[in-house]
Amino acid sequence: MRRIQKRGMDMAKTRERIYLAQEIACLLIVLLVCLGRFANNPVFGQVSSDNGIFMCMGRGMAQGLRPYVDITENKGPLFFLLMMVPQLIVEGTAGVYVLELLITLGGCVLILRMARWLMGERRNLLCAAIPIWVYVQNVGANYCEEYDLFFLLAGVAAMVHACTGQTAGARLRAFWLGVSAGAVFGPNFLSGQIGRVIRYNKRFIRDPRYMGPGPLLRTGNLFSPDFAYGTVPTELDPFDQQSFQASGVPFYAVVTNIETGHAEYPLIENVFEQMDTLRASASLPFVSKPVAVGDGLYLDGGIVDSIPFEAMRALGYDRLVVVLTRDGSYRKGPMPSLPIDLWYGKYPALQQRLRCRHEAYNQSLDRLRQLEQDGVAKVIRPRRPIEMGRLERDPAVLQRVYDQGYAVGQKTEL
Repeated sequence: MRRIQKRGMDMAKTRERIYLAQEIACLLIVLLVCLGRFANNPVFGQVSSDNGIFMCMGRGMAQGLRPYVDITENKGPLFFLLMMVPQLIVEGTAGVYVLELLITLGGCVLILRMARWLMGERRNLLCAAIPIWVYVQNVGANYCEEYDLFFLLAGVAAMVHACTGQTAGARLRAFWLGVSAGAVFGPNFLSGQIGRVIRYNKRFIRDPRYMGPGPLLRTGNLFSPDFAYGTVPTELDPFDQQSFQASGVPFYAVVTNIETGHAEYPLIENVFEQMDTLRASASLPFVSKPVAVGDGLYLDGGIVDSIPFEAMRALGYDRLVVVLTRDGSYRKGPMPSLPIDLWYGKYPALQQRLRCRHEAYNQSLDRLRQLEQDGVAKVIRPRRPIEMGRLERDPAVLQRVYDQGYAVGQKTEL
């Protein structure tokens, strides 16, 4: 798995380098466009009357004249300070010309960043193209309005930065807690890759490299660690770690420590770096090997905490949205003791959890139903029992159940 993690990290770094290269290329194009059209170009630009007055105010202040006493004009003092500073460094129009270029490029950077925060790295350039074109059309004459526009962009960028979760505590407190399949599939919601899960599962569900007796015999895992958790998210249907991170929503997974018999709730900050943790959360007992993460051994988080709403409440959240895969009439039955004793005789705490799992699960359902009646929890669940096998391998059935769940989610008012 270290090889998989390294490959995922390398891929994320490659995407980041591609994004930066695209951003730099965009800024270079803007720079080339602006070089020849700005009024203060020291090579062949001509200084307009208004521009000349503004620069004279700045030059006079640089020489010690008092604004609005010894020398005056009807603009505000901040603008004239901006005209003064470059002329303290370079005489003539060159300093102001460089300042204009920097202000323009800075405004373009702000537009690119806002587009990325709002739309993700794949669509940011397309979304930023028209705003950048409009912005560049309104700069270059060295009027105070173009500097106002830059500061306006900076203020809007600060608000977008906060509202998209880029600043801690600046948005409504929200987070995601996923268990088992919810831990593996949940990051796709935060990365904006809606439909990715059903797409790659339909594509590979019958692939012997993905799941089935082959991986189980070769690796001891029903789902291949290398292919399902490595090749698919890094090469065949890439996961967008950058957009996941940019969402600003904390994502926690639930795992079961098989030595202590307790649930743990690690924060997932980088899907590729923490792929073992996600795999552990979805490692079904009896058909998966325990996953080593740090100093512990872990299996499916659903063994101990299948519906982790109490963990959400313990963190201080008083409004819950809970997604269940079973309809309202479902009650879990006990698990046979023989396989528990045969598989996990060395882990008594895990054995006890497996024997009592049905009781804990049904008690959770009862508490959740009460929270739902009290208006604390909104529960999204199937309207009727789902007709599919636990290890369903028919792509058509997967699509049908996916569509049913999607329809229920759309009809649910949060």
